[in-house]
Amino acid sequence: TWVTATPIVLPRYPKRREGVVDIVARALANAGLPTPDSIETSPVPFVEGAYPVASYRQIVPGNRYIVHARIVFEGRVRGPVMIGRHRHQGYGLCLPQLTKATEIRTLAAAL
Repeated sequence: TWVTATPIVLPRYPKRREGVVDIVARALANAGLPTPDSIETSPVPFVEGAYPVASYRQIVPGNRYIVHARIVFEGRVRGPVMIGRHRHQGYGLCLPQLTKATEIRTLAAAL
């Protein structure tokens, strides 16, 4: 599972035929990533310490649709994961979302 630390800048506005989730899925494919099992979007971040979408409205170039996301893949996906428009400027940066089980395994491996 990956969550955005900085919001994804969508390459186009959602429409009736192609919603936000569809556009995020296409952005993942354009970045060479596998098809996700699920995508959840929100104007607020899924990771503690990240800023909500409203904080970026004045600094994102152009009048773009921006969104945070939680992306679940079936298998392991190796990072870094950066998606969407302006991903080369730091937008759409995704971090792995650690679960308690993952944290325990990580700590156990470090001992």
